[in-house]
Amino acid sequence: EGGTFMTNSFSATCHQGLRHLAEATDNVRAIVVESRPAREGVGLARALGEHGIRSTLIVDAGVAQFMDRADAVLVGGDTVSGTFFVNKLV
Repeated sequence: EGGTFMTNSFSATCHQGLRHLAEATDNVRAIVVESRPAREGVGLARALGEHGIRSTLIVDAGVAQFMDRADAVLVGGDTVSGTFFVNKLV
């Protein structure tokens, strides 16, 4: 069985991972943090919905209230290594 995964913003890695998981198993759900000010999470929730993944979109301040509903948290970044990460290259 899939599970419920919390993620922030719109990471292509998280998007693809959730899509692949949903193709392989049932009951994959997402809690997507809106990620202000650009609100990238809205796009991720929409994209996941197009692939049949039920998503709950929450505001940034709601993370603590929804954390106990997630089985895992997925994070992505522009660069991720064992000692650092880079996110939001502008």
